[in-house]
Amino acid sequence: NPPTTLTGNISIIPYQDIPLVDFSGIDEDSGALHGGVYQFVARYITKEGNKTGLGIVCNPIPIVDEKRSLGRHKYDGTYPDYPVTIGKTIKLTVTNIDIDFPYLEILAIHYDGITNEIKVDQLSQINIEGRTTIETSYAGNEGSSDLDKLSYSHSSSI
Repeated sequence: NPPTTLTGNISIIPYQDIPLVDFSGIDEDSGALHGGVYQFVARYITKEGNKTGLGIVCNPIPIVDEKRSLGRHKYDGTYPDYPVTIGKTIKLTVTNIDIDFPYLEILAIHYDGITNEIKVDQLSQINIEGRTTIETSYAGNEGSSDLDKLSYSHSSSI
């Protein structure tokens, strides 16, 4: 028998470009966010619907009830248990996208209330369509993920 030559990305853990989610701005005139801190992370979805591991979590993004246009002296933050939605939307840019995957999924992490309970929202699946950079946004009304149920008792490294 002639030897078989395997080509392509055939590793057990295939090489992939890690998608990077970056903060690009805040729309202060629309949205349903609560006050607090938000972070975002992305992962790929294969054509079969399998999800890859999560990428790198972005820097924390604080959301408060005041508008920046009021000036720095009136921009004082929000109580962690502030019950009212704040009419803001977070704008995001995703770069370093691996076009070998058909879909991208972004997760929004929100630290809720005075106890900083972790809430995770799953944004709509994005069709990559050959794009290496994607602009998107998070308004706070996208829905929850099954990741809400994750917890841990200790960690060996952070």
